[in-house]
Amino acid sequence: MKKYWRQALTGVIAFALCFAFLTYLFGNLQMEQATAQKERVTYLAESEMATFSMTLQEYEQIPEVWSGVVKAGDGEVSNFESISQQLYERDATINAIQLAPGGVVEYSYPKNNDIIGYDILNEDANKDEAAEAILTGNFVITGPTSLVQGGEGLIIRYPIYLNDEFWGFATIVLNVPEIFEAAGFDSLTDEGYLWKLSKSDDGETEHVLGAEEISDDAASYSIELGERTWTLEIIPESGWGSAASASANRVTTWMISLLAGVGAFLILMLILRNKELEEMRSDLTIQTKALAASEKANRMQIKALEASKKANEMQAEALAASKRANEAQIEALEVAKRENLRTAAALEESEAANRAKTEFISRISHDIRTPIGAIRNLTEFAFRDIDDKEKLTSDLEKIETSNRFLLSLINDVLDISRVDSGKVELSPEPYPFEEYIANIKNIMEPMCSEKGIHFELDVDSAKRGVIVADKIRINQIALNILSNAVKYTPEGGTVRYISRSERTADGKALFHFTVKDTGIGMSEEFQKRMFDEFAQEYDNPMRQSGMTGTGLGLSIVKRMVDLMDGEITVDSKLGEGTAFTVKIAFPDALTDPAYTKQQAADGQEEKDELKFRGHILVAEDNEINQMIAMRIFEECGLSADLAKDGQEAVTMFSSKPEGTYDAIFMDIQMPNMNGYEATRAIRALAGEEAKTIPIIAMTADAFDEAMREAEDAGMNEYVTKPLNVEYIKQVMLKIGLGDE
Repeated sequence: MKKYWRQALTGVIAFALCFAFLTYLFGNLQMEQATAQKERVTYLAESEMATFSMTLQEYEQIPEVWSGVVKAGDGEVSNFESISQQLYERDATINAIQLAPGGVVEYSYPKNNDIIGYDILNEDANKDEAAEAILTGNFVITGPTSLVQGGEGLIIRYPIYLNDEFWGFATIVLNVPEIFEAAGFDSLTDEGYLWKLSKSDDGETEHVLGAEEISDDAASYSIELGERTWTLEIIPESGWGSAASASANRVTTWMISLLAGVGAFLILMLILRNKELEEMRSDLTIQTKALAASEKANRMQIKALEASKKANEMQAEALAASKRANEAQIEALEVAKRENLRTAAALEESEAANRAKTEFISRISHDIRTPIGAIRNLTEFAFRDIDDKEKLTSDLEKIETSNRFLLSLINDVLDISRVDSGKVELSPEPYPFEEYIANIKNIMEPMCSEKGIHFELDVDSAKRGVIVADKIRINQIALNILSNAVKYTPEGGTVRYISRSERTADGKALFHFTVKDTGIGMSEEFQKRMFDEFAQEYDNPMRQSGMTGTGLGLSIVKRMVDLMDGEITVDSKLGEGTAFTVKIAFPDALTDPAYTKQQAADGQEEKDELKFRGHILVAEDNEINQMIAMRIFEECGLSADLAKDGQEAVTMFSSKPEGTYDAIFMDIQMPNMNGYEATRAIRALAGEEAKTIPIIAMTADAFDEAMREAEDAGMNEYVTKPLNVEYIKQVMLKIGLGDE
């Protein structure tokens, strides 16, 4: 074995050199892959924290709204429970909404006696942070922390200042873990990451969520929220780089190096063997030796060529592997680039939505404060003017005007929300032109006369037919345009309604009108955005100072016209006036067999003044609403019993003989048992009357979801607050309470 030591040494050297080269090559490749992976995870951390920040900013707006309400009320808090209740019921993430004048909690929804009277500045474990919020005037975010009312939550406090003096706190408490689920942190674990969320202040770091400990090599991203630095650290559970790729690289390195060493050893062994053969053939002739030497040379050349060929093939394979690795790296960079672009687009879209929300809340807050302030001040005037009938009447009329404006604002916002969400349902019915034009005339003539404006009706004699349309929405379109014309036409001007409705060649009834005025007009620039929500041309030089409005009227008109597959156009010049034209095609009730019989019946129907009779049960927990409802029903001629909550309503109905009550008017939000639960309980009682007695919902929630829930609970009709007497009469007539 000693004579083979040189060959063995050569094989070992070849193995070592090949192993070192391949280890260096694959090591660099793995480091580059790990670096690219860490960059992607850093972008992921930035995206997660951006989402977390935007999620909290959405909830920070709620304390800001209450700050505006408190300021508008000059320190007085109104409608806290109803407004907070709507916010609370729409979002399961909200645990509670609180107001703390002077730092002591006086208002809380849901109401919790454990928190009422709680002194934030003296009793709270995070009182230092609350004091810091007073000094800075900014939000402060506390938690997750154990709540006085039970559970764990994230607390956002906002200091309210009234006339530069600290009034108290507006607080929103968010449920944990719902707020972190909304921010999307849980998805990191599903994607195979180990992560940790912490916050720090003045060098002190507090663990918030995720792993207690994490590698110092983790990717991280920090943001500033509520006077604190929030940091998210992320690292793959398997560490940086792929373990499978590293294992494959090590196996490849060992195999190639081993082959190189064995190859070198075998080549040298062949050389030694050839020398031995030469010595064995030394006794042959010179010619035989020459031939043998030539043969050996040929064999060696062939082997050399084969070895060269193998080396070239191995080199080609190495180059191909390198090319595939480069292509994979380029693809990874492209994927990261696309992810970055998507993240940037999502961030921009989110920021735009946040700006829109902020602007919406700002405008609504301003528009709500104006009528609320007027109602508050005029109510005080009314008490002082109680002995002066003329002044008292004036005060009450102005209160009614402010009330109508506030209700109109709420209805406009609801209409915008319904159209945008695709939940507006049209109720088409025959609408004779004479009835429609009489409504327009009866409403607009007094309005124009009061302002000193000429109102003209231009109605041609064309055959119009009878449109089959939603009366309320048709009136809403026309009256919104007409009221705008009156609003922006000065005294002495003219508002003209031109009707060109007619029957079309295909048997339809074309609803076609133009409203022209001699008012202030609109600039060409404003006409490009006049249908946007809250759009108003404040810089119009002809606009009178102090002129107010919601800026939602034209936006609603445009949406309603589009919903009916119609078109609306405008021709306006600054200082000369405006003309709006609307065209909508409807079925003609005079030619459509589905409506001709109904038209004939409606033409013969005559109604005397409505009278009502019967005994009803009213379920209402609010004392003011109790008084209003009982008075309305009594003035209509009905007798009524009062239940103060849903449980009492069920007890009163079940304990009385059948036939005692002709109908039940049920509030929705009540203590002990709400209206939905009470209705289901009554429907579940034994006896036919429990299944058939009319139950009518009374609620301030005007959203379609609430109406569907009322229907699912077993309610027959739905009445919204504030109660409209005429609509209540229609409902009572429908359920059979009319005295025929």
